[in-house]
Amino acid sequence: MSDRELLENAAKAAELIPIEFADSASYMDGFLDGWDPLNDDGDALSLAVKLNLDIRYESYDAGVAAIVGAAWDDAPEAVHEIFERDGPIAVRRAIVRAAASIAESKGE
Repeated sequence: MSDRELLENAAKAAELIPIEFADSASYMDGFLDGWDPLNDDGDALSLAVKLNLDIRYESYDAGVAAIVGAAWDDAPEAVHEIFERDGPIAVRRAIVRAAASIAESKGE
């Protein structure tokens, strides 16, 4: 899945996009210009809070791991993201991937 598709699905899961605009490419382009949880810590944290995500972060000699999952029954399986030494990237990407998987599990 491309980064754009991840962002679109994450936004749908968090209900940040009005339903009538969810499939409009021009609306999505404008929305994604100002919202980027893959690169913005604040956007990623807001997304995690909105979706009630559990975040676990572990640091190892060889790198870091972020494990993110939803904190409710019937939630999709947790997402694992591993990066060499870059914790913020791993955490943000895991949050977005977890949100996208929530949208997929709901059929959005």
